[in-house]
Amino acid sequence: MKKKKIEKGKIIYKQNPVIRGHFITNEENGSKLTLISEFDFDVLNAIYLTTQQNLFAAQPIRYKALVKLEINLQDIQKLLPRKRKDYTDIKNSLHNLFSTDIVLKDFMHPETGKSYKEYHTHIIHKYGYAKENTNICEMELDELFLINILRHTDKQSDKKIGNFTPIRFESVAALKSKFAKRLYEYMSGVKNSSKIEFNLGIDALNKLFGTNHQVMSRLSEIVKRVHQQIEKETSLKFEYQTFKEDKLISFKMAEG
Repeated sequence: MKKKKIEKGKIIYKQNPVIRGHFITNEENGSKLTLISEFDFDVLNAIYLTTQQNLFAAQPIRYKALVKLEINLQDIQKLLPRKRKDYTDIKNSLHNLFSTDIVLKDFMHPETGKSYKEYHTHIIHKYGYAKENTNICEMELDELFLINILRHTDKQSDKKIGNFTPIRFESVAALKSKFAKRLYEYMSGVKNSSKIEFNLGIDALNKLFGTNHQVMSRLSEIVKRVHQQIEKETSLKFEYQTFKEDKLISFKMAEG
């Protein structure tokens, strides 16, 4: 009997509007679908982890006062699965995240309580390096992205600000593909909502992977490439079937 893979380690909590959303870059002729790189994915998740650890006790009602963070790049480096000789790649990654926007899906505004089908926001609003120590990054996360990191109930209004999915940091880091990381987190969010089956059409798949493919075969190739890797590196098992005429892929995850 094959031994079941047991995942241990650090947990990050991602709000479902982030997991269900997609990444874009803004250009002169409009926005363009994109997907952050494998390394940028790990750096972003490291920011999630360090921020949630440092602001665990903070209440969301104070989120505007908490947008300024001071992050030691050494702390980020320690969390990354593949170490670099210096912090150049991390600095480049932070700039990439600064240049990338995220579109939150089915998002509820923390101040007004108004719901949005899509809500466009930045990830990093501003950042810079201290003159006395260039390994210290002072950054301001966008207000509406920070609220996706704080995972509390607003006790003053007794209203839950967002639904979060626990994701194992090491599991995502072990995946050596930006598409694998993206699909794994998406499926984790679906499974966390007590569902094991779901369909994604061609538009949804392009948003998920940051692609612009017009035929299902190209998107099916991506899923085929990452399927074995996800099952090998994580405890998530799934089957999928491509329906070319309907232009969708049907996924079914194993229970448990």
